[in-house]
Amino acid sequence: MATCSDGVKNQSETGIDCGPGCDACPLPDPTVSAPSPLISESEVLSVYCDTYTTNTVANYVFQDFTGSGPNSEVDIESDGNMTAKIENLNYYGSVFTAIDLSIEESPGVSKYDFVHFDYYATSSTLIQFYVIDANTPCCGSSEEPRYVIDLAGGGDETLVQGSWQSVFIPLSVFANFAANNGAAWDGIPVSQIKFEGNGNFFYDNIYFSKNNFVLSSDDLEISEFSLYPNPTQNRWTVKTKNINMTSIKVFDILGKNVISMLPNSDNVKIDGSSLKRGMYFAQIKTVNGVNSIKLIKQ
Repeated sequence: MATCSDGVKNQSETGIDCGPGCDACPLPDPTVSAPSPLISESEVLSVYCDTYTTNTVANYVFQDFTGSGPNSEVDIESDGNMTAKIENLNYYGSVFTAIDLSIEESPGVSKYDFVHFDYYATSSTLIQFYVIDANTPCCGSSEEPRYVIDLAGGGDETLVQGSWQSVFIPLSVFANFAANNGAAWDGIPVSQIKFEGNGNFFYDNIYFSKNNFVLSSDDLEISEFSLYPNPTQNRWTVKTKNINMTSIKVFDILGKNVISMLPNSDNVKIDGSSLKRGMYFAQIKTVNGVNSIKLIKQ
């Protein structure tokens, strides 16, 4: 029987090593829950998130339809924070009382621009996420607007296994989905979310938001950072005052995650040589909290 022997992907494995001539060994389940969201509850509409208890959709049903399973909710840290566990993913979806995502805060200014979720893939290599409105073609149609997270690349972002990953998706992704030759997605009304793909993964913290990053944090002051050069033609250097940066994610102005790093250092270089000219936002996490810095690429 094949075993996870030397910890090196030296055959055809897509997960961790399991010896020659065998499929990937599944990664272990997470031992900690997804990080709690830091965006103010007044700025979100929560679909599935224990952090937000006031601004939530009504009558949420964890499993409305599925072609996979078993699917369940688990309390990873035994603290009452429930996390979805999806196994043998084919397709799976939840339902809630219909909401209108076209509502504006003021004329021409949308109330929500993004949808967010966290995932932890143990064996999944493909996760496709759908926000289903009344115009969405039904039941596996190639015209269904979706956001693709693929380990092999070629999707909207690259899938990462074995750690919690935060995904912010601009709602414009669904409205501008190229393959949708029928009625355009407009978010009127939305009553379901759906995942398609393969393998096993966990998810949490599904919510709609105006912003795709935390603008500020009470625990982390922007003065703790130094950033140079900015603007830059190639790379930025970020330094902190003897506080290690544990995660850096760079987003473009549409909310797409274009760079992800796990530096564990107080002095980090962000390589932007492959990025187009324009404005970006770096979401930086330390043990003290989270903040975002504007980056300019010349």
